[in-house]
Amino acid sequence: PPVPVPVPDDPGAFYCERHKSVSTRVRCSRCGAPICPRCMVPAPVGIQCRKCASQRAPLRPRGVIHAAGRTISAGAAGAGRAVWYLSLWAFLISIVRGFFGGRDT
Repeated sequence: PPVPVPVPDDPGAFYCERHKSVSTRVRCSRCGAPICPRCMVPAPVGIQCRKCASQRAPLRPRGVIHAAGRTISAGAAGAGRAVWYLSLWAFLISIVRGFFGGRDT
């Protein structure tokens, strides 16, 4: 990580890593580099520099769910899908039997 350059008469302030004439007190939440308002990128966990923000991997929850479904249906030559359909049919049959089935009166 780059060494931040402190501002001479302002304790706690540093010069921006990219813009050497702009002083700031804000640091990147990932690498700790001092960043000015022009370099700030909002992130889910605070403010990051452009370099760290460009390295962020996007989260795709739908892709994760679809991948899990593919592995379940592909496992044991489609046995996961067969179990799913059998359990669904058993549930539907139990509902129909409850409506029309033989209840003792």
